Amino acid sequence: METVTPEVCLQHQRVMDERFARDKERIQKLEDNQSRIEILTVQMGEILKNQNDAIKNHTTRLEHLESRPGGLWDKVGGGIIAAVTGGLAAALMGLLIR
Repeated sequence: METVTPEVCLQHQRVMDERFARDKERIQKLEDNQSRIEILTVQMGEILKNQNDAIKNHTTRLEHLESRPGGLWDKVGGGIIAAVTGGLAAALMGLLIR
């Protein structure tokens, strides 16, 4: 069996140290990216919450606006019924008073 010389051992250690240094840099970059992704995820959650609130607000406003013409037609119909009823009551009173 061959013995390992100190020079060969040092060379292998240098190679391993270089690999570990590169791996450490890669891991640090990955951790930084993960932190940024976490921050973006929180921001996206806040944006979605704001968008949902805005949609609910728009829905409420739209329902109110859509119901207004129906309410106006109800008022017109009520006015017509009141006018016809008033006219009939006036005609009936006119006939009774003669």
